[in-house]
Amino acid sequence: MPNESAVPQPEPKQDEKAPDSKSAAPDAKGRPTAEQRFVQRQIVQPLIQWMPLGGSGWLFGGFLLKQEWTQAVVTAGVTLVTAVWGIYSKNFIEQLSEIYADRAKKDASALVAWLDALNETLKWQLSDFEAQYLKRQAQDCQQDIPVGLDRGERSMLFRPELEKVFVPLNLTPVYRVTGDRPERWLRDSGDRAPGKGEIWDLLKRVDRGAANRHLALRALGGSGKTTLLKHVAYVYGKGTYRQKGAPKLIPFLLFLKDCRRELTKENPPNLPDLLTHYHLPGLPGGKALNPPPSWAANLLNQGTALVMFDGFDEVPAGDRPVVSQWLSDQMRQYPDAVFIITSRPRAYTEDFRDKPETYVVEELEPDQQQLFIHRWYLSRYSQGDRPTRDQRLFAERDADRLWKAITARPEDLGRLPRNPLMLNMICRFHSIKQSAELPSRRSQLYREICEIQLGWRPQARNIELLLESIDQRREVLQRVAMEMMLRATADARESAHKQIEKDDLLGIMQAAFTERNFDVNAADFLAQMVDVSELLVKHDEVYEFAHLGFQEFLAASELVRRRDESLIVDRLGLETWKPTLLLYAELLKHPLSFMELTAQQAPQLFAESLLLIDRQRLSAAELAALERLKPAATHARYAKLEALMIAGNWDEADNETYRLMIATVGKEVGDWFTSEELLNFPCEELLAIDRLWVKHSQGQFGFSVQKEIYIACGAKLDGEYPGDRIWEDFCTRVGWRKNNDWKSRAALTMNSRFSPKGELPVLELVFEFPILAVHGLGSSLLSHRGL
Repeated sequence: MPNESAVPQPEPKQDEKAPDSKSAAPDAKGRPTAEQRFVQRQIVQPLIQWMPLGGSGWLFGGFLLKQEWTQAVVTAGVTLVTAVWGIYSKNFIEQLSEIYADRAKKDASALVAWLDALNETLKWQLSDFEAQYLKRQAQDCQQDIPVGLDRGERSMLFRPELEKVFVPLNLTPVYRVTGDRPERWLRDSGDRAPGKGEIWDLLKRVDRGAANRHLALRALGGSGKTTLLKHVAYVYGKGTYRQKGAPKLIPFLLFLKDCRRELTKENPPNLPDLLTHYHLPGLPGGKALNPPPSWAANLLNQGTALVMFDGFDEVPAGDRPVVSQWLSDQMRQYPDAVFIITSRPRAYTEDFRDKPETYVVEELEPDQQQLFIHRWYLSRYSQGDRPTRDQRLFAERDADRLWKAITARPEDLGRLPRNPLMLNMICRFHSIKQSAELPSRRSQLYREICEIQLGWRPQARNIELLLESIDQRREVLQRVAMEMMLRATADARESAHKQIEKDDLLGIMQAAFTERNFDVNAADFLAQMVDVSELLVKHDEVYEFAHLGFQEFLAASELVRRRDESLIVDRLGLETWKPTLLLYAELLKHPLSFMELTAQQAPQLFAESLLLIDRQRLSAAELAALERLKPAATHARYAKLEALMIAGNWDEADNETYRLMIATVGKEVGDWFTSEELLNFPCEELLAIDRLWVKHSQGQFGFSVQKEIYIACGAKLDGEYPGDRIWEDFCTRVGWRKNNDWKSRAALTMNSRFSPKGELPVLELVFEFPILAVHGLGSSLLSHRGL
């Protein structure tokens, strides 16, 4: 086809030209025509606006400007897709920009906050706050050297620094039954007491799980629980914990008797607030410390806090459920923190809700006693960190003398040296009266210490105490102790007799001065008893005796002085009065009246008092009268046990047997027997209990029945653990094992007709497992010569 554009065309007339024909093509200067400007303004510019990323849009626009319609149509589809993508991508980018702009703001704010926190952390690190806190916590746990002590002088003006005399205490685990194999460890380990060790052995394991991070230590009074916690706080405070192989922890030592008011408020503080606003200001110089923000909470959450609560038993009985719940809540809230709680057995057993992993603080063994004596004397002679050769020689000489005196008559001293508090008092007595015979009774030891504190101590400091004689000073304190003890009634709060307000105390003292015509100011006398004798201690405006044992002894002494037993008739069955009444029985020269009173009304107290009275001071007639009281007292004492057996309630009969026996060895419900205690258990008591078991079970139950089976299994009666084979054979025969598996106590039959012979008693503890089976202590009891 010929090219039409090459054929000459007639030039149109002026009036036949299309409107604005001059604008259809650029003019000579290259400016767009009117049509081009119309397309550009109305079509191309909007397309370009809506398709900023589309190359096809530019192409399409170019074709329109050139009026190349075919190419424009071809590119229209591509242009449409590109337009849609442009709309999508524009909104996408705008939204993305908004999101990242917001996130950038947050990240920037977080960075600024982190930098502020880092700056705050660096500020606190540079301020050395943690080191200052640890220093003050350590100071709070270190005994001060008394004023006026001349080195080498034999006087009572000496309180050794804790770390110089501290002896590691043995801790034995208490296992709760949680399944049907409570004694599985007996087969899996040759060690009959796994987990036994000292406190640092336990702290080494705190990183192995929550169970190891929550601990409870149970023991009777004077067993060293508080001293043990002070030792831990001191070692961590001084930074020497690495020598023990323990992990780094920040210690907090709180005394529940002091802070329980905080915990029993309507809105009690949480643990971080208690540590920050109560514990820290109470330390020496603690008020001057300014802790970092969230300091305590961070330590608790990070698991680097060691929180020790001493003396759950010191909390009044009515407050214990609330305090127990608070402690449990804090342990749940901060499961990674390390908690240690101490208590006497009865209070912990009855009132504590969520019991942590529990350990018993054992009495001092002979090697521990000897070590303590040597450290005590070395500390006494040497006030510095490096004792001289002469100081060591003097210390060894006196320590050896005391140790020989203790080992020469162990039957007379009994359990006294095994109790850390009593052993400390023995050392104090011996350091002053080395030529005197050691007191063989608690009452004698308390008397000697009171005389030292009220006489020797002020004399060594050249201080003249008010009142002329030691007896007069002691009498005033006896009256105070007695008035405080009288407040311990069945309805009173348990702590009602332990502390006394200042005005109340001054009133009692002034009444004593007036009655005896002593011209003495009560406030001045009280100040001397606190500052010089240290038999009384002060907490704010509240006072208490330095140890409850002193209060109980002085109250017992006042009972002897007054000779009025009507004061105790209504208190014979109170646990809070029991230590005082036992000391009273020791002090009496003629105890027959008291023994007649207890024989019928308090047979358990009668039995325990019978072991304490000094028979050498009694006449033949008095001894005969005591013997006549024993049958009636024994019958009354075991009346409840026998009634349970007659009713066929063998489960409770086993519990009652444990309660009777643990009281006989001078311990509380919830405490443990030792092998020695069972091997040497009073024969008459053991036989009386055994006869009831054998009689009312028709020969099916009883210790003597178990002993016959024990011998038949091949055991020797030497008090030693017979080995797993013999012991497991015995336990299988009496029904404590079945199919090579251990039973829980709940799985025992406990029926005199259907039980295996010898199944009972098992001496059930409150932790629901048979103590005889667990510890092999049965080998000690079944070897008893009286059975």
